[in-house]
Amino acid sequence: SASASNDSLNVLVNYVNALLAVLLPFGLTPLVKFSTSEDFLGKENVPGLAERTLLWAGAFLVYATNAFSLSAVGGGFFGDVVTGKQTAGTVQLGILMDVVQVLYLAWNVYVIMLPIKTPMRPITDARPVKDEGCFGVVGFESPLLEEQGNSDVLGSPLLINDHVDGNVNINTNNQTNNNQCV
Repeated sequence: SASASNDSLNVLVNYVNALLAVLLPFGLTPLVKFSTSEDFLGKENVPGLAERTLLWAGAFLVYATNAFSLSAVGGGFFGDVVTGKQTAGTVQLGILMDVVQVLYLAWNVYVIMLPIKTPMRPITDARPVKDEGCFGVVGFESPLLEEQGNSDVLGSPLLINDHVDGNVNINTNNQTNNNQCV
């Protein structure tokens, strides 16, 4: 049959949801790290202690819940396979489960302990896309920028005040590379 039964489709959706849940800390932990870091945001922009505590508690709960679901019966992963009669295959899967759990924890601890070396660039500063070698270029060429001698900077569609009275309102410090990039 070319179509899946309701039960098999439900099982597939459950596996996808379980996989997405396990992958969530790989995005959430760095997000919380950067959004609560004084080194990245600056002293004036860092959230208060209550917000930081709530964010880190939430990130830990997401990690802990997903780490538990990797080993729990009904979690959609190893717990369903390693319970019951012990065979060579279940022992090997049990060892694999332990290795995955250690790596999952190690990655989260690594991200938490990783120092932030570069502060966030102010949103009003132009991104030096030409110095970056065109990686992730988001912007547009602006005739007004070229008229002011800023042809190596792209205008940002995110900055509402790019054009004020015919002048471009962008900080263009450190723009010296003349590579062609657009």
